[in-house]
Amino acid sequence: MHHHPLLSLRPFTLGLVLLLAACADDGTTDVDAIQVDGVWVFTYSEAPSVSMDALNGGQATVVDGCLQVGDAVVVWHDHHLDSVEEVLAGISLGETIDLQVGGGGHSLDEGATDDDFPAEVLEHCSPTAVWLSSGDPLTTE
Repeated sequence: MHHHPLLSLRPFTLGLVLLLAACADDGTTDVDAIQVDGVWVFTYSEAPSVSMDALNGGQATVVDGCLQVGDAVVVWHDHHLDSVEEVLAGISLGETIDLQVGGGGHSLDEGATDDDFPAEVLEHCSPTAVWLSSGDPLTTE
């Protein structure tokens, strides 16, 4: 059977169209809210449009049922979920876990408003800051 050369390009073209559609949105990121051991954790898989070259560090804690690093609720890249589950397990055992998380975010202290935060986070948490983790590995201090 002879394959038509244009047909073999179709998945690539479709991917490009989806990528362009994702880039043309309003700058928000699709965020999923999940519960891990009763704690709200937020993940995303599509790279957000915010700058992702900053670092946020601090102690990982559970505040009002939401995982925070320092004073920020973190929206984790979805491939960090295993690490996040380990962090939550450590917190539940009383361990002090300090994390450095690459990425970017918004803070009420720096002039952001709730409108800058993902709606999925606001449904479950009352953050003063939201941090979007980059895809880089997490580091413990």
